[in-house]
Amino acid sequence: MKICISSGGKFHSFYLAHQINKHGHLSQIITTYPKFFLNKYVNDISLINSFYFKEIYQRFFFRLPTFIKNIYNPQFFLSEIFDKFAEKRLKECDIFIGWSSFSERTLLKAKNFGAKTVIERGSTHILFQNNILKLEYEKNNIKNEVLPHPRIIEKELREYDSADFIMVPSTFAKRTFIDQKIEQNKILNIPYGVDLHEFYPQKKIDSKFRIIFCGSVSIRKGSHYLIRAFQELNLKNAELWFVGDIQSCIKSILKVILFNPDIKFFKPVPQKKLRWFYNQSNVFVLPSLEEGMPTVLLQAMACSLPIICSKNSGGGDLISSREGGFVLDSISIEEIKKKILYMYENIENTKIMGKNNLRKVQKNYTWDNYGSNIISTYKKIISEKLYIRKL
Repeated sequence: MKICISSGGKFHSFYLAHQINKHGHLSQIITTYPKFFLNKYVNDISLINSFYFKEIYQRFFFRLPTFIKNIYNPQFFLSEIFDKFAEKRLKECDIFIGWSSFSERTLLKAKNFGAKTVIERGSTHILFQNNILKLEYEKNNIKNEVLPHPRIIEKELREYDSADFIMVPSTFAKRTFIDQKIEQNKILNIPYGVDLHEFYPQKKIDSKFRIIFCGSVSIRKGSHYLIRAFQELNLKNAELWFVGDIQSCIKSILKVILFNPDIKFFKPVPQKKLRWFYNQSNVFVLPSLEEGMPTVLLQAMACSLPIICSKNSGGGDLISSREGGFVLDSISIEEIKKKILYMYENIENTKIMGKNNLRKVQKNYTWDNYGSNIISTYKKIISEKLYIRKL
């Protein structure tokens, strides 16, 4: 097989490229990162086409004042300029894998080559994503927050339609596509992995009960529910840690905790340092409104942490209730409080849950597991053992 990848960001594309390359099938990866970023993953730089203007522009834009960002949304511009770059450089291949919203033009060119095409969607269906975020912003009286650009939504819907297959990482994400009347056999579901050389248990340095959240502190991630739940619990000898960027939409909510010394915020850190934060914690909490399957869940599990997550996070595929933590049927302050309080009052059970999670990822959720599953699926696509009914 000759497989080409086109990704308008990092996402999990480097790990995907590494696994395909390790199995001898990588023909090309088109990326927005400089080539040296991929040295660890792809040993032949001739396979890499880099368009790093997109990352430079994006980082510059997000440093601008909020009022400017509310006037102009560059999502579609960045999507199109990368897609045009990738379209020009795409080589003939057997399978083309393109990231959603960045791949319409390139996907159509790949189909002209006769390639099978797969759209990678790391989250829920874009209409589900847009609708649930819009409702939550309205519920919290948040105005001028950036939602998916209308032309991005239109483009993704065309990509879903044009692609032979859509790849998602969880059954929850898959369900949002089925609910939008997309043929079930067209939606492939393979969970991500974790690097066990980077994430593993280490000794905790104190006895403080600590809750950790890693990722963007945002409405989408349900950070506001976790903040309010922790505030209301008012636990003794306990802390709540956030590791990640704070999005502007949640800053008004954060004003209520300015004088709470038990809630701490840390800037994003490299993965090799992130392990320390997990290992100083007792439980990982992620009450996301919508996601595919964030890799932070797997990282926390690899550090022997129990999990409290929403079903909308995709974590229901990873966590067995009470065996490895809790999956919230509804995202509410009261539900989060109940689950945190159980962890707080049952420390020994909490440790057992964490050990169960560690064994689970060691057995089933490494990047090598992911690679084996993905290559097996691609071979079935090539042999046409996987197909969709053409309407």
